[in-house]
Amino acid sequence: MKSLARGYGRNPDHLLVMPGLFPILGGTEAEAHRRKRELDEQLDHAFLREELAHHLALDPDDLLLGEKLPFDKIGQAESRVPVASRWHRQEILSEARANDWTVRQTLVCNITGGHRLIAGTPEQVAGDILHWVDSRAADGFRRIRAKAHGLGHHGVRQRVRERGGPSRSARPGE
Repeated sequence: MKSLARGYGRNPDHLLVMPGLFPILGGTEAEAHRRKRELDEQLDHAFLREELAHHLALDPDDLLLGEKLPFDKIGQAESRVPVASRWHRQEILSEARANDWTVRQTLVCNITGGHRLIAGTPEQVAGDILHWVDSRAADGFRRIRAKAHGLGHHGVRQRVRERGGPSRSARPGE
């Protein structure tokens, strides 16, 4: 984002990048990934498939849950991609290619609409946050709450502080 600002003649230091962060925490990495799978099972895959098809300018029937993404059809549909979907589409496809995801994996790894989703221990999430901030990829994060699923932020803020990262006062009720 900051390089885009610089490319348009803007001072990148005047731009704050604050992506959403959806942490799924566990006492161990395995527990966090188990919690993520439990959440994934509750999702409406038909709805998510329709949304993904929209971003890719495909028919939902082109996206078979257990199959790899149809990159040939995706390439042919590029000119029909809605302008508002182009950045998100690029991010989805980049991750799907890098991870060799199926359609189902692509659906459940993009449920946050482009926000950062990370499953791990508080220490792992804190390390990820600090990496993004230290590399200037983000100036901070907007935490997406998942308390209804027992997946809150417990321990992350403390781990960030312990590792020398930026901190802020908690909002009332946190």
